[in-house]
Amino acid sequence: AGVSHQSGLGWDRPNVYSNVGKGNLYQRSTLRHDAVASRATTRGDETVQQAVFFSDTVDFGRGWSALAGWRYNDFQVKSSSGYHTYPVTPTYALMFKPSDAVTLYASYIESLEAGSRVGIDYVNANELLDPTISKQYEIGAKIEAVRWSANVAAFRLERGANIDQPIAGSLP
Repeated sequence: AGVSHQSGLGWDRPNVYSNVGKGNLYQRSTLRHDAVASRATTRGDETVQQAVFFSDTVDFGRGWSALAGWRYNDFQVKSSSGYHTYPVTPTYALMFKPSDAVTLYASYIESLEAGSRVGIDYVNANELLDPTISKQYEIGAKIEAVRWSANVAAFRLERGANIDQPIAGSLP
């Protein structure tokens, strides 16, 4: 069991972007564009994440055990287009130890993934997208010997997708 607190302050440097010409793999664009950027930085988003978490392992005997845990996240981005969310994310694992040195396991974990800023080619340019929940499924094995150890795992990570609308005529 435990608690955590994390905060961070971002800094922004405004840039000027524009689309100049078109090209493809077989015909390079003949237009040249040098980026223009302001040297002044401004205070960006402030992110505060506080969490309370708990997990426990239950031993079933004969080498079998299970881990279950939950994390309450209070996640806030303070800005003009910020957000505040507070999901509870689980962690589960089933483990089998055929010997003292070997552990086989399967696990499922959910985690909060911060939202990103929308690019300038879209109707909602510079908007901060809401966070999403990512999911990870993993199976693996661990071996612990006296002078060495080894791990092998296969996993699948599912990340949330955000949908946005392109500005009419801005994309080919």
